[in-house]
Amino acid sequence: MAIGGGVVLDIAGMAACLYRRGVPFVRVPTTLLAIVDASVGVKNGVDYCCGITEETYKNRVGSFYAPSSCLLDTSFMISQDQRNLSNGFGEILKLALVRSSDLWIDVLITVTPFQSFLKWFQVQTCFTEKR
Repeated sequence: MAIGGGVVLDIAGMAACLYRRGVPFVRVPTTLLAIVDASVGVKNGVDYCCGITEETYKNRVGSFYAPSSCLLDTSFMISQDQRNLSNGFGEILKLALVRSSDLWIDVLITVTPFQSFLKWFQVQTCFTEKR
């Protein structure tokens, strides 16, 4: 059982895939971004630094291995700061935009947290443009 954010879940997923050619594992994501990723994805990737250069290759080492189950508990989001919530909302918006126009419209119109996020984003954008 892996409990944590995206990095912990990816490492545990890759370890479960590699150990004895795959053992069952359970994901329990604790950040909004990890909840979104864990609910739709089976990719387990970790960054790789080759040691010869100082470059880091994002998700260069990994596997495609689905968990036996994924326990999604939104009560973990209470402890999240604004930056982590924004990252998670951005991922939700991206998935809604890519998946279907109906889902995109539903997300933008009917879900109150997104309306708050969009208002915050507009304020941030206005503040950045005035500088």
